[in-house]
Amino acid sequence: MNKLDNIFNKNLIIGNLVFGDNSIEESKNYIFELIKNGVDILTITVPFSDPVVENEIMINAHLNALKNGICLEDIFQILESIKNKIDIPILLFSYLNPIFNYKYENFIDRCKETNISGLIIPDLPYESKDEIQQYIKDDSIYLIPFIAMDNMNRTKEIVDNSNGFAYLIPNKNYNYINNFLVELRKYSNLPIVIPFVDNSSIELLNIVNGIMINQIKDMENL
Repeated sequence: MNKLDNIFNKNLIIGNLVFGDNSIEESKNYIFELIKNGVDILTITVPFSDPVVENEIMINAHLNALKNGICLEDIFQILESIKNKIDIPILLFSYLNPIFNYKYENFIDRCKETNISGLIIPDLPYESKDEIQQYIKDDSIYLIPFIAMDNMNRTKEIVDNSNGFAYLIPNKNYNYINNFLVELRKYSNLPIVIPFVDNSSIELLNIVNGIMINQIKDMENL
């Protein structure tokens, strides 16, 4: 059973940090600070040189982490050391290139060893997901898909073949998003999570299942 199963019985707060933005030790402490402040799921982002789906704050965090020499194995080693102290689901957010360089099978093995419940890979096309899925082989790790609002048929196909939740990019106004989700709910009950962008994101909480934050201070607005 995956830790993401049956967890969406309320609106969830998903914390996210770029590991190594300051230092390994500070990132480790920040993990526990996020948990102490009430996140329901924790996402660890692997630093990458071209984080195309990120905002300016997160891009700078990626660059800082790379300057600090942080690599994927550093993250696995820290997660290995603290995995027995964490009860909530842990996700890894990574672009495909670091995973490719680590070798897919080795990467999945390390994810299982460090109790990773889900992977968010923004530049992995849905049609190519089997490149990773073939090494997972069971329900211990879910591939979390990105979904957009420009093609309902494609979105239906994605959510029908996904587990955990889907990550929605809310690039329209409230009414459009609401109508989109009402239509989607006719075909799937897969939980939907959105990023916290600004205070306007809060009004979406009554139509989605969770919100991802990148800074603890954002929790004060939720």
